[in-house]
Amino acid sequence: MASTATPLLTVMDISQVIAKAHIPQSDALQLHKGDPATISLAGLEKPINGKVSLISPALDPNSTTVEVWVQAPNANQLLRPGTTAQIAITAATIKDALVVPSAALINAKGDAAQVMVVDDKNQASSRDVKTGIQSGPQVQIVSGLKPGEVVVTEGAYGLPDKTKVKIEKPESESASAGAKDDDAKSGKTGDDAKAGTDKANPDKAGADKAGDAGKSAKSKPSAGNGAKAKPDASSKKGRTTQSQRQE
Repeated sequence: MASTATPLLTVMDISQVIAKAHIPQSDALQLHKGDPATISLAGLEKPINGKVSLISPALDPNSTTVEVWVQAPNANQLLRPGTTAQIAITAATIKDALVVPSAALINAKGDAAQVMVVDDKNQASSRDVKTGIQSGPQVQIVSGLKPGEVVVTEGAYGLPDKTKVKIEKPESESASAGAKDDDAKSGKTGDDAKAGTDKANPDKAGADKAGDAGKSAKSKPSAGNGAKAKPDASSKKGRTTQSQRQE
C-alpha cells in the first residue's frame, strides 16, 4: 500500500522560470534586484531575457558564494525545470568607455596594469594604466591611454622597452585585401570593390565608437581591429590593436 505522504502527481506552472546560480561575493556586491540578465541553454539559438529577482543576503556556508535568482518568461516552454543553463547578468554600463583586449594587459594587479604602446616611430614602450570594468575579452581603461593608440596584445611579456617593431595587418584585413585583389582581377567594380578597399586600409583600423561596455558573466563586445607587430631585432613576436572608444 502506498504511503499517504507520497504524491500521486505534481502540477507545475512553467510560464515563468527561475535560474539559480552561486557567484563570488565581490561580483554579487555589484548586482541589484531588477538588473537585466539572460538565460542561455544548449540547443537554443538565442538567450532568453530575464531579470534578477533575488540576491541572497547571506553567504553559502560551504562555498562562501552568494545565491542569485534570475526570473524569465517561458511562454514557449523552452526552459524546463531541472535543466542546466548559463546566466549572464549586466551589473553596470558605462558610456564612452575606452577599451582594449584584456590580453594587452601585463603585470595586472587589482586595477593597476601595464600595456606596451607602439608610437608613430614603431617603438613599443611600457605604460602604466588604470583598468575598470572587464567585459568578456575586453577591459575598460580608465586612465593612461587615448583612443586610437596602438597597443601590443600578443607577445608583450618579455618585450624590451623602446623595442622597434614592424606593424602587419591582421589576418582579417589581409583576407579583405586578398578579396579586393581577386575582385580587381575578375573585373568587379563599384561599391563592392570600394568596400573591400576601406576594410583593407590600415589608416582606418580601430573604430572610435563601438557600443556599451558592461560587466557581465557573458557578453559579446565588438572586437578591435588589430595588427601584428614583429620586432626588427631579436625581441619576441607580438600582435597589436588600437584602443577603442565605446559609447
